[in-house]
Amino acid sequence: MTAKGTKPLFSVLTTSFNHERYLVPMLESVAAQEFRDFEFIFVDDGSTDSTADIFARWQAGFATRSPNRVEYLALLNAGQSAGIESGVARCHGRYIALLDSDDRWLPAKLAEVARVTSDHPEVGMIVHPQFVIDPEGRRTGDIRPKSAKLSHGDLRAQMRLTGRHVAGATSGVTIRADLFRALMPMPTKEFKSAADQYLTFGATFMEPVYALSTPLSEYRVHPDGQYIRRMMTADGVSRQMDLQRTIAAHFGVEDVIDRNPFFARHRFALAKLRESFTEQCAAYGVLVRALWVDGSFSALQKSAFAIFWGIALLAPRSQFLRMWKWFQFKQTGRGRVPSARPA
Repeated sequence: MTAKGTKPLFSVLTTSFNHERYLVPMLESVAAQEFRDFEFIFVDDGSTDSTADIFARWQAGFATRSPNRVEYLALLNAGQSAGIESGVARCHGRYIALLDSDDRWLPAKLAEVARVTSDHPEVGMIVHPQFVIDPEGRRTGDIRPKSAKLSHGDLRAQMRLTGRHVAGATSGVTIRADLFRALMPMPTKEFKSAADQYLTFGATFMEPVYALSTPLSEYRVHPDGQYIRRMMTADGVSRQMDLQRTIAAHFGVEDVIDRNPFFARHRFALAKLRESFTEQCAAYGVLVRALWVDGSFSALQKSAFAIFWGIALLAPRSQFLRMWKWFQFKQTGRGRVPSARPA
C-alpha cells in the first residue's frame, strides 16, 4: 500500500471530460485493485457536469479506507493530450497506467502488470486485451482488439519499416514512466482525443513491448459516439489520416506509412468517398500490399480482408458506406450494442 510521500510502483492516470454517469464504477475499480502500490492522478479536463462533486465524495470515502495518494487536477478544457501532459507532471510512479474515465479495470489488473514489470524490466510498455461493455456496464461478448493480435516483443525494426503496431485502447496500456516522459510533449494536442495512438506508437517505436493475453479491463462502447459519425464522412476520415501522419512524422517515418494497413485502410476509404475509380483502385492496391506483409493477421484473415475490400472497391458509394459502417462497428465492438447496429 502506498502512503502519501512515498514513490509507488504505479501512477494511475485518468483524464476525464463530462463522464459523470460512469465515474463511480471507474473509481471503484481503482479502489478494488488487489495490488495496492499505486497513486491515483485524476485530471478533470474542464468538465461542466458534476464530475468535481462526484470525485470529491469518492475521494473522501476512499481516504478513510486507504492511505494511497490521490490528486485531483482541474484544467480548462484543452483535450486529452494536454490533460495527459499535465497529469504526467504530477506522477511519481515508476510506471504510468492509463485508465479512461468511462472504462473499468478488473481487480487483478495492476497485480498482473506488476508481475510483468518484475519479470521483464526491459519492456517499456505492457498491454492487454479488454472486454467490451455497453453503456450499462454489461459485457457484450466481444474482446478488443477484434482481429489483429496485440504487438509483442521488440518491434523497433518493424516500426521503422512499416510504422505498424497493434495496441489496446487507453485502459489497456501501461508505460514505464521514464519512457512516458521521453514522449512528452505530445504533438497531438490539436486533436481532441486519440492520445493513446501517439503514446502506443511512440512506446513501440522506442522500447520492447509485452502483451498479456488475458483481458484485464472493460472498454465501454457508446452507441451514439462521435467516432463512428466522423468516420462516415470524408472530412472525418481525412482528419484521422492527419492524426496518423502527425504521429508518423514526429518519429521520422512518414514515408513508410502507406505500408501500415491501418493507414492504408483509411486512405482507401477516403478514395471511395472523394476520388475517382482509378484512384480508388490505386488505394486498394496499396491496402492489399500493406495487409499482405502485416504480421498481425493470419493468411486466412489477409485473404478475407482482401476479398472484403475488393467487394467494397466495386460497390457504389451508398453500399460502400454501409460496408464501412459495418466494419467500424465490428472493429470497435459497437455492433453488439443494440442501438448501434448498422442501418
